[in-house]
Amino acid sequence: MSPTLLQIPGTVLQESPNSHESIKFLTKVLNTGYDVVKHKFNVITSTRIKNENIFIEDLGIQAKGSFILLLIRESDEDSTKILKDLSNGDINHVIADNTLSFNNIEESQILGTIAAKAKHLDTSFGWEITGFTSFVKGVGKFLINQLEIKARQTTEPKVDSLFASVIVEHQLIPYYTQFGFIEIGEKVLLRIDENGKVKGEALEDGIYATRDFHVGLLKKTIEYV
Repeated sequence: MSPTLLQIPGTVLQESPNSHESIKFLTKVLNTGYDVVKHKFNVITSTRIKNENIFIEDLGIQAKGSFILLLIRESDEDSTKILKDLSNGDINHVIADNTLSFNNIEESQILGTIAAKAKHLDTSFGWEITGFTSFVKGVGKFLINQLEIKARQTTEPKVDSLFASVIVEHQLIPYYTQFGFIEIGEKVLLRIDENGKVKGEALEDGIYATRDFHVGLLKKTIEYV
């Protein structure tokens, strides 16, 4: 079977009878994905989701219209077939409801995740990317493209832009610019205290790092044809 792109509205994670188990599963997936980057660059030392009890608030997907996307493969699919399916557009699109359950899905079946949280900047309304992970090369590009498609399909409210707030030292500015994002504003220097805790409010609370680092903001304007 083809991979499944599962869209989970934030409201489902708030209201589903299985929300606790679903959030527990998603916390493991996201932390595994962020750990890859954490170990590669040795800047951030804390986990991405520090408390599954505030998972929704941590990602910022509690507002109506916010959601997280998961790309899920069948257990026996290999990477070559998956990338071919993605290239051909051979994907199952599913929107989760309150019956959401991951009882029959292994963590290893998740190929990547990306979430959209509402962001207002000046006169623009957009989605800020959060919870972004990729476990197979090429999946990140696919997920960003899918998010852009969904932005064009959303009319209430109309989505003007996609935003990404990134750690510069993770080399994410050149990563996003290849998809048409442009850097806006000045980079912000975040300093750590004597215990390694990051000071300031540019990122979520409770982050620890090995050294001071910079945060940059990127934006991509949604083009409607």
